[in-house]
Amino acid sequence: MVLTENNYVLNKNRYFLSWFHTQILSGYDIYLDISDFQNFIDYVTFWYESKYPNNSSSFLISDLKDISSCFTYEQLMYRIDKDILDFLSCNYRNETKIRKPFYDQNGDVSYVFEEITINVYSKKDKIEGFQVVCDCSTGEVKNTEDLISKGIIDSNSINIDNLLYILNTKYNNIYNCNELKRVIQNHKIDLKLRKILIALIGKKLLSNDDCDSDIRIKRYNSFREDFNSNMYDLRIKNDDFSNDLKVLFKH
Repeated sequence: MVLTENNYVLNKNRYFLSWFHTQILSGYDIYLDISDFQNFIDYVTFWYESKYPNNSSSFLISDLKDISSCFTYEQLMYRIDKDILDFLSCNYRNETKIRKPFYDQNGDVSYVFEEITINVYSKKDKIEGFQVVCDCSTGEVKNTEDLISKGIIDSNSINIDNLLYILNTKYNNIYNCNELKRVIQNHKIDLKLRKILIALIGKKLLSNDDCDSDIRIKRYNSFREDFNSNMYDLRIKNDDFSNDLKVLFKH
């Protein structure tokens, strides 16, 4: 498929719209509007194009180096909307969220852990359901002692993906795990959506014809290095930046 400007306008990208609509039909809880994601694509593209101006600019090489040093990943993230930043973290999410501060030796808050609570209901009235508390970032179950006392697990270390596997294989007739399944599904789709957005930015940077290929490659390499270095779980492959958009939307 030949790349065109419409490939980077989400509301006109038929591959994206088809994929996104399919996720919604599967039960995906939309995190943000398409317009929010479009603004993210446009702004990040603008950022790296500004970092390396086009060939017609009258900058000296020394000026270009000075400009590039100002366009850091940290400065970019500082300018991104908070809702987009939250999305980019791709944490597990649910309606109930608890913030737990971690204090350093001076009694100051050095970090805030975010946890969510997930309900697992009983399929039988006489059997009590239970709650799962997990770390938003890692999916690690925090209230393992409760689950051990119920005989559901026998380990103090387990994440919600493995917990769901146990519940599906051993207790499928006893517990309703729909809420747990939804949280895990949303997380997986968030990861895929983030990967799609990042890949489209890369494609857009490589396709801009306002400059020669050297400048385009500089923009692209700087962008890819920044995001791959700072988002360790992004794992974008070279194929994701190819000219074949169909590859990007494969499951």
